[in-house]
Amino acid sequence: MSASPSQSTETMIAKDGTPLFIRHFPAGSDPRAYMVIVHGLCEHSGRYEQMAKFLNERGIRVVAHDQRGHGQSGGSRGHVRDFDLLTDDLMQVIQKCRQQMDENLPMLILGHSMGGLVVLRFAQRFGDTVSGVIASSPALAPAISIPPVKAALGRLMSRIRPQLTFDNQLTPEHISHDDSVVQAYISDPLVLDRVSARLFMEITKTMERTNQDAPLLSVPLLLQAAGDDRLVDPGASRKFFEHIGASDKTLHVYPGLFHEIYNEEPSRRQQVLTDLEAWLESHVR
Repeated sequence: MSASPSQSTETMIAKDGTPLFIRHFPAGSDPRAYMVIVHGLCEHSGRYEQMAKFLNERGIRVVAHDQRGHGQSGGSRGHVRDFDLLTDDLMQVIQKCRQQMDENLPMLILGHSMGGLVVLRFAQRFGDTVSGVIASSPALAPAISIPPVKAALGRLMSRIRPQLTFDNQLTPEHISHDDSVVQAYISDPLVLDRVSARLFMEITKTMERTNQDAPLLSVPLLLQAAGDDRLVDPGASRKFFEHIGASDKTLHVYPGLFHEIYNEEPSRRQQVLTDLEAWLESHVR
């Protein structure tokens, strides 16, 4: 995939040797802040080009990487052996950005769905390295409880056949009311429809840990959740928000919106973007 004129790409080698594909979206010669975007399960960074453009127009330079096992990065498709590798990869991307930026500029992280779980867990582990966190429809609990038999089978397969993949059971029509977004998702060759037993269990364990460690999150937070999310539970976002340690925290839940709030129909996503812009204006000088 070639980069558009407004972006450049590179490959960074993670500490364990895994190649990570990175997109850079510049914001002119005098950016106000840097932001690293972390995509969700089974998707890739290229789906955030429009969001990067929105942020660039507001003076924010954007970097987005394909998480290991996804997109154009290395690793078995849909497989991650340890969730902490995802937060470690994010740390390495941030460190690379810091080598190229004014040390006085804010460093922000934005994550969607599983990426939202990554940035929240990152903030709990390494909060002092970023100026703020934005979580979009974070995967803090599934929308539908996992049946005990399936959970037990997942734990077993995670131990004996960790790279075994199964259908992610995602219904594309539930990501957005915008049919063009749904069709693009369906036809995107980099979008996956399978996830490994190990990654499934790693996500489940990290959901539990992240919720338990909510008080450890002390950096400024904007949490935006879809009110009609069919993939993750918006109620879990409300509960998590109540228990986080940060005093500077903002929660917006958008009634009727599907999972990908930044990719909803224009009339539906306008308030989402307005709230995001307002938060940025109050946190990026």
